[in-house]
Amino acid sequence: MAVRKIVKGLMSTLPIVLLLLPVFVEWVFSAPWLTVSCTFLTLFGVLPILDELVARFSFKPLYPTPSSKLLILPVLILPTLVYVLIWGANYSYSLWQQQHYGWAMVMVLSIGVLNGTFGINAAHELLHRRSKVLNLVSGLLLSLSGYGGFKIEHVFGHHKDLATEQDPSSAPRGTNFYRFVGHAIGNNQIKAFHLQRRFKNKIQFAGYEYWVWNSLTLMLLIAFVFAFGILGAIYFVLQGVVAMAMLELVNYIEHYGLLRERKDERRYVPVGYEHSWTSHHVLSNYVLFQLPQHSDHHVNATKPFYELSNHQRSPQLPFGYALLVLIALVPPLWFHIMDNALEIEMRRIKSLVG
Repeated sequence: MAVRKIVKGLMSTLPIVLLLLPVFVEWVFSAPWLTVSCTFLTLFGVLPILDELVARFSFKPLYPTPSSKLLILPVLILPTLVYVLIWGANYSYSLWQQQHYGWAMVMVLSIGVLNGTFGINAAHELLHRRSKVLNLVSGLLLSLSGYGGFKIEHVFGHHKDLATEQDPSSAPRGTNFYRFVGHAIGNNQIKAFHLQRRFKNKIQFAGYEYWVWNSLTLMLLIAFVFAFGILGAIYFVLQGVVAMAMLELVNYIEHYGLLRERKDERRYVPVGYEHSWTSHHVLSNYVLFQLPQHSDHHVNATKPFYELSNHQRSPQLPFGYALLVLIALVPPLWFHIMDNALEIEMRRIKSLVG
């Protein structure tokens, strides 16, 4: 029993360990090709395989002692990510100066993937907490990618409109990721701007939260320009775009093809477990602070990550997030797998509700 607790405790630190992975690899091996590629090899190679191999292992509950103290894990992502962003900028700049242009670009993409996978995901967890301090940490994290509007749109837009045509982050059946991603990023920013005015009494900074986080992003961009010149600007902007794309790739997986029925011309049926995909794959859940338990999250938005669980009425993804991220990048394969899964799960859920 004690060993099991220790294992779970170590697994809980996976987001921080994986975020620091390129730093560790460079320190140990000093091999640029391995440093710039280790994130891709791990997240899109090793992790998908292991995630499927241990998918059926029983780790419930995932966290040995579920308590609010576990919120320190997403909070620690902020200082860790700030360090990794600065380290990555310096490393990319050094590679560029040595005329290793390809490696430098891969490093930038790698940092963007890390920011989107761990930074924005930690921000998502913290923006749902009632603590003003945790909300502040969430905004700081989002400003590192330039997606500060997500903090407003996600709460007042996505959670209200998911699985409808009003939600830019809900992909209709038959929409491929490449068509979806630009539409989602652009329209979510516009939607956040309008929602700020509508809900100005419910957001931070006297209703000017959208401008605060975007101003901070601009200040960070200027700081990177001062430190690394035009290359610093390219680095900061590109990693931010990749981070946003990673977020929307996850949204694409979480809501693909699911629709809420209309009650009348203006209203939809309430959000239920059946309106978001769920995955109980162990590693995906540890790496993403149980984000794959997405149905429960949308029905119970105030639940912290360590209390989320599966529900029999939740549509079950055929694979873990780690593998589905890759599958989503190949539209014909995605449609073949997910359209079939969509039909199977809708029939199963319909049989449960009679």
